[in-house]
Amino acid sequence: MIIHRFTSAQLGTGQIALNRILMTCGTVLVAGVLSGCSSDASRNDEVVVFAAASLQKPMQEVADSFQAEHGTAVRLNFASSGALAQQILAGAEADVFVSASKDWADEISSLGGVAKDSAVPLLSNSLVIVAHESTDWKLDSIKQLGALPFRYLVIGDPDFVPAGKYATQLLRSVRTPESETSLWDSLGERISPTSDLRRIIALVESDPSLIGMVYATDVLQSGRVRVICQVPRDRVSVGYFLVTMKSSSKAIKGRHDGNEFRQHVLSETAADIFRRYGFTFADRSN
Repeated sequence: MIIHRFTSAQLGTGQIALNRILMTCGTVLVAGVLSGCSSDASRNDEVVVFAAASLQKPMQEVADSFQAEHGTAVRLNFASSGALAQQILAGAEADVFVSASKDWADEISSLGGVAKDSAVPLLSNSLVIVAHESTDWKLDSIKQLGALPFRYLVIGDPDFVPAGKYATQLLRSVRTPESETSLWDSLGERISPTSDLRRIIALVESDPSLIGMVYATDVLQSGRVRVICQVPRDRVSVGYFLVTMKSSSKAIKGRHDGNEFRQHVLSETAADIFRRYGFTFADRSN
């Protein structure tokens, strides 16, 4: 099946500029994290946290509260979970990895530099389908998706964006009412993968002919899109996982190894912050 990807001409100059800004910001942030690895002074009293892009606002607040309580700076790197995992696998140093994908969390957990039994469920989320605020589209069931007159359904790239992987699995599993064809096959070229969920929101905000599949928490950060379908949690289970690295031979004596930040992220203080942004704190009682 041919999958549509937006070209520069289709995006328009305004969206191209936005995409360049997003890419530049990500590049600068990643460069800052990696360059920090080479400076003993900058890494001595600092915790480096790699976190899924969908956690940007709440994780910034969690980091601020940790710094206020412990006096330790937190360096944050946000991107898709796949991109972050690839950075760690390529040698980037991180003390904590918060992944929106269990597969990527397990991949990093298998490394020798990860503390034993450190990967734990942290948060849960849900998938929704969004449209521009000006539309009157509504779905009683996701099976009716193909009947809507949208131009493209924008999803995250399933190779790197966990939400895109969840979306792909969902579209492949749902059959259309008219036949046994999956939504994935019936929508065909109307499906358009892209690099991250913020870009999906920006595209839908700028073009009423588009719809997107994102996390429910992403909608709370936009005033120009609305939910037209809530994907039942029993169809797609979206989880975030916390992985803590242990001090390696490269670690500087006296440097924090992420354990204090881990405990803070698992605290009720952090839970209150995440709940304000629409996340559900995972039950780890079992």
